[in-house]
Amino acid sequence: MTFATLEGPVEGTTATVRQACLGVLGAGRTAMLYVSEPPRSGDAGGADVGRAERARCILAVCQMLGKEHSGRVVLAQSLPDPAELWSMGALTSAGFQSVGTLLYMRRQPRAEDRKGPPPLPTLPAGVSLVRVSDLPEAGRAATLIDAMNASYEDTLDCPSLCGLRDTRDILQSHQATGVYDPSLWWLVMEGERPLACLFLSMCPEQRTTELVYLGLSKPLRGKGVARGLMHFGIGHVSAMQPSWPLACAVDEANAPAVRLYDALGFRAFARRVGLVKRVGAPIS
Repeated sequence: MTFATLEGPVEGTTATVRQACLGVLGAGRTAMLYVSEPPRSGDAGGADVGRAERARCILAVCQMLGKEHSGRVVLAQSLPDPAELWSMGALTSAGFQSVGTLLYMRRQPRAEDRKGPPPLPTLPAGVSLVRVSDLPEAGRAATLIDAMNASYEDTLDCPSLCGLRDTRDILQSHQATGVYDPSLWWLVMEGERPLACLFLSMCPEQRTTELVYLGLSKPLRGKGVARGLMHFGIGHVSAMQPSWPLACAVDEANAPAVRLYDALGFRAFARRVGLVKRVGAPIS
């Protein structure tokens, strides 16, 4: 859906589009918003007028989402570049809040990644690594949700997002990334209790592998488990697609995660500001 402000007669083809906002429905009851940028000559009427018009278009899209897609969309989101002040200003004026700046990182394949089977991570006594595809399908989603919820406690990864979405919606978004394959998703389990998760997905169109999510509960943090899981995951996907890079996005304020990825050879290639606004009913 697109809303725009026009200059000139609405009827016919003589009207000029001044500002516009496009809303695209996504997985996990979300919608991604894209905002038009100012023309090279600058906003007609000045920056304040341009920002106000963009904000009106954004609000119109959000109102439409809340009215006609209330069961389909809960959260509207946008990911402008930090340099796109024209976009961030309009989104903020329309009631969007920042949940952090995402650092997009990529790791190029290395020869040592393909030296034999991937090593199993060293885990505490009584704890094991379980492939999600080996779990009973009937209770699989509930176990994944429990693992994700455990990892959100005192998280440093976009903590202000916690509570804005139901974990079931977040899981659906994760499963919609690339090609969902439960044999590339793993859980760290203590008996029946999940303590950590590593989700990887192949993205054939981009010829890359996505680190969809890595999350640990508090008892496992600071013990080298995350590093061990990453070494295991890198070795596993490298055996499948040795020429594909591994990509991820992380909150740049999450210093431990950024240090881990940097030590593993990931390098930043882009930054995006996460801006969100609730447009549907609150989580029950």
